[in-house]
Amino acid sequence: MSSDQLQVYTLTSDTVALEMINYGARTTALKVLSHGQWRSVILALPDHRDYCIDSVSLGAMVGPVGGRIENSYCCIDEMAVHLEPNDGDHQLHGGESGIGQLYWDVEACEQGLDFSLQLPEGHGGYPAGLALTCSVRLIENGLSYTVNARCTAPTLVNVTQHNYYCLGPAGSLPDHQLSLYVEDGYEVDSDRVATSTSFGLQQDGFKPDSDALVSDWLATHRRRLAELGGFDHYFYRSTSAMIQSEPSVIGSLTYDGLTLSISTDQPGVQVYTRFGEDDTLEAICLEPQVVPNAINRDCLEDTILRPEQRYQWRSILKFSDHD
Repeated sequence: MSSDQLQVYTLTSDTVALEMINYGARTTALKVLSHGQWRSVILALPDHRDYCIDSVSLGAMVGPVGGRIENSYCCIDEMAVHLEPNDGDHQLHGGESGIGQLYWDVEACEQGLDFSLQLPEGHGGYPAGLALTCSVRLIENGLSYTVNARCTAPTLVNVTQHNYYCLGPAGSLPDHQLSLYVEDGYEVDSDRVATSTSFGLQQDGFKPDSDALVSDWLATHRRRLAELGGFDHYFYRSTSAMIQSEPSVIGSLTYDGLTLSISTDQPGVQVYTRFGEDDTLEAICLEPQVVPNAINRDCLEDTILRPEQRYQWRSILKFSDHD
């Protein structure tokens, strides 16, 4: 994708400094004031133009459906839908022309940034036109992302946000403490498509909300993660969890006196661990959404949006210092 249209936007408060670009509505820098020092908390590329050739959705809004749709296929109201594959036989994050790979319109306002994007019918194989907005706001000691969407006919929508978090210097992520306020998750197959098999997150007495080190998470589940090399799994609040009217905390990450808490209205979170070329654990993604591939599973939330409905997705990041 050409970088000719690239625009950079900044928002700053007393405690948070945010940078975003119009390509993919991507967050390209996020710094927080912690114990009197500014600290970068996400992975970033050295040049803004690099995001236009990035293949891992760094900092992007992704969709129309985040995650993998098995065999790039589903049925909506008994109509077969064939999506454009970009991950073997599957579609990942909306395909090669997903929302994280497109230029959004942007309006700056006193409170933040308002992104908007129009997708025509048939884009990426999706059967309807889709109008999306993403509002980004600085709040006290944090920021919020809010996505709304409307469609012209029944279609799939299940977006998420793809920051790669690391609250400390390179190589420090194994020493971060991670808590997930979830019941369990789903196994994935060899193509990383979510299955219906329970992950067994709390095996051997492991408590996902106990501030365990990321290294302990990986060690506890090393046998099932061996083929993947790390996490790329969906975890849910409960088997009966649905989209909530108000966000609540679903996970937190702590390192060196700084805690990031993520609240969302979504029923679960996709957890992905990022390893570098030298097998160093670089970052972790905590992506609130409905389970990927929900359309092809027996799920409470089917991710179908209809013209009479309005889709909403919310995620709130809050930072706090402690001794």
